[in-house]
Amino acid sequence: MIHGIQSGLPLCGFSHDVPKNWPNGHTFVLFYDVENMTCSSCRQEARRLQEAKEQIQGRPSRFEHDRAVMVEQGI
Repeated sequence: MIHGIQSGLPLCGFSHDVPKNWPNGHTFVLFYDVENMTCSSCRQEARRLQEAKEQIQGRPSRFEHDRAVMVEQGI
């Protein structure tokens, strides 16, 4: 089974141990390599993370938002 890994842990949470101590047959790819994951739970979580990242990138930063409000209010 190929898991997605982020911050040293599998996205599905099957283990809280480092990958070198995982049971035989369990390996990993980095969390953004969704196509090569065979663990369906990891794939689902990786896609959720990608969607969240895309939403955040599409929003203005807090600074940009505050500045726009100040300009709008004539401050």
